Amino acid sequence: LVNLASTGTANRSFEASMFTNGSHNWTVNCTDDARGTTSGGTRFFIVDLAPPVVVLDAPANNSIYNHTSGELNFTWNVTDINTTVLCNLSITNGTGNFKNVSKQSTTNISFTNHSFTSSMFTNESHTWSVVCTDSAENVGNSSVFNFTVDQQFPNLVLTAPANNTFYNHTS
Repeated sequence: LVNLASTGTANRSFEASMFTNGSHNWTVNCTDDARGTTSGGTRFFIVDLAPPVVVLDAPANNSIYNHTSGELNFTWNVTDINTTVLCNLSITNGTGNFKNVSKQSTTNISFTNHSFTSSMFTNESHTWSVVCTDSAENVGNSSVFNFTVDQQFPNLVLTAPANNTFYNHTS
């Protein structure tokens, strides 16, 4: 509670760090010398000093995929006090950035099945991560997960015994 005596116009500033994260409200009531009172109504504001928390789900860390057709799905979850978060999914391969995708959500907040056709991926190791920015411009970074795409089948060569060979083993 802050009482401020003033004549005419009054301004009062507060540092956001004085408040805890979350929703807050404020009201202004004025009383004149004749004890007449008026209220400016209740206003609300949100203090957000924390970055979004980004947790990667799939593909799992250090997983191996042998898809030759179909899709590879990327999913992650975000927790934040804001209900609007912009996230950037970054996928890299051995030569650097492979794919960047931005996705915005206005609900709290799960991104599921952001799919890419498996033919887009080369046979090598890849990394993926997500960076999310909330409405208060706080930035949250996920960890970095690794996955490998291996679409090549093993090469099998039979050398012995030769096909349709008869053996008479006496010793």
